[in-house]
Amino acid sequence: MLKRFAADPPKREHEVFVLGASTDGDDANQWRLYADQGRGYAIELDASVALAAVSEVPDPSPTKGTRIGSLARNIAAVSPWHKVLYQEAEVETALQDLIAAATAEDASIASTSGMPQDARDAAYDALQDDAYEALATIAHLIKGSGFAGENEVRVVATLVWGDEHIRYRPAANGIVGYATLATAPGGPRRTVLRPAAKGVPVVTNLPIKSVRLGPLLRREHENTMRAFLRSLNLTGVTIKASTVPLR
Repeated sequence: MLKRFAADPPKREHEVFVLGASTDGDDANQWRLYADQGRGYAIELDASVALAAVSEVPDPSPTKGTRIGSLARNIAAVSPWHKVLYQEAEVETALQDLIAAATAEDASIASTSGMPQDARDAAYDALQDDAYEALATIAHLIKGSGFAGENEVRVVATLVWGDEHIRYRPAANGIVGYATLATAPGGPRRTVLRPAAKGVPVVTNLPIKSVRLGPLLRREHENTMRAFLRSLNLTGVTIKASTVPLR
């Protein structure tokens, strides 16, 4: 099953997106590469807070006989933060753990006596969905060992039939699709946050803990940043200054 997923992933039914960050919030190389040569900002997120996918499309009014496709379009698996896998041994361990978990679940379903066939089929479908989600997550955590100094961590979001939730923006190499994430109310969830049927927008935020000013920004800029955060009702966010002697 896993080999089949790897060789022929269900591309038309899934979109996978990555949110990348670093455990080092004040690194000279990252200021140069990702923050306007040191004139940008490093935003610290609370990694203990679960994230969820957000859509601009209102949730349709409930109707009788809701189709499976309608339910699938409302599913989005958003992982917790994982460390990037830089070494072959790390990738091998992750795949072996996935195989062991899938095998154990398969054996559990097969040994369940008295389970109706339709329930057994549903259990195997759920096993395949979970295995694909896990494999997609592992695949998007792999990065060359030469980047290990970035200390990268990632959240992987897997959307099922999620075309209507995906947005697009221009980038250096053409148009790219992206998914929007926000704090998941009530903890981890597998459904997309959507506006109400009447178009009332869903209230979202990110678990921002602090903003660090780039090393080439003037210290007086802290006052402007504080006013900006206050305008967004983010008064509890800490403002820090970089200590990197970037030249």
